[in-house]
Amino acid sequence: MQGPFAIIEALGRAVRRRGIVGLLMLAVSRVWDWLFDLRYETETGSWEEVAQMSGTIGDASRAQAYQPTQVIALRKLLRLLELGAGRVLVDFGSGKGRVLMVAAPFGFRALRGVEFSAGLCDVARRNIERYRARSGTAANFEVIHADAAEYPVREDEDVFFLFNPFDGEVLAHVMANIRRSYEGRPRPMLLIYRRPVHEEQIVRDTPFRKVATHDLWGSDFSVFAAGVELPRDARPALSA
Repeated sequence: MQGPFAIIEALGRAVRRRGIVGLLMLAVSRVWDWLFDLRYETETGSWEEVAQMSGTIGDASRAQAYQPTQVIALRKLLRLLELGAGRVLVDFGSGKGRVLMVAAPFGFRALRGVEFSAGLCDVARRNIERYRARSGTAANFEVIHADAAEYPVREDEDVFFLFNPFDGEVLAHVMANIRRSYEGRPRPMLLIYRRPVHEEQIVRDTPFRKVATHDLWGSDFSVFAAGVELPRDARPALSA
């Protein structure tokens, strides 16, 4: 257990890094996440290191730990993007399913999570069943146990989400699969990248171009588009 001086030191570092306002916003965001799980009786908040994940396929050395996307930040971004009804969302590295559930009220025709850990897929499916029962949603969810690098992107999928789930090599395969799907059926597409560590892979030999950067409640997102014009309010870099 950390002593009081260690806690004070850690708090000081956080204040220097984020500022008082940023730290307060982060605290509010964490409370919002907790309330989401409390309301729907889900468990999406705890991190999961790669070594803890069961039933993995593909090269686990290229994967990152599961980290939940902040509920309040993602909701704000989806409202700004005004995606409209009928789109199909794919979350690569979907973990415990939080992104799929947060996106459910935004009119997606289908919400699909691609996850390489069978254990996390099981958790996500349980969470989704609880969310479905308590929210009354009619959303079409699908959790797919697959290696993202090998996932054949379907022709109806047109919104993609990433929270830095794997390294640049796996991402290059994912982008190649998206490009092949696009060439088979050109269509307007968006890609949302949380914590965009490997941005260069998104635009390299793909139809995407970067159209916006957002910092919302301490969460950084980059948005890429192919054949889509964003609403005016969604184009500039914004703060909460």
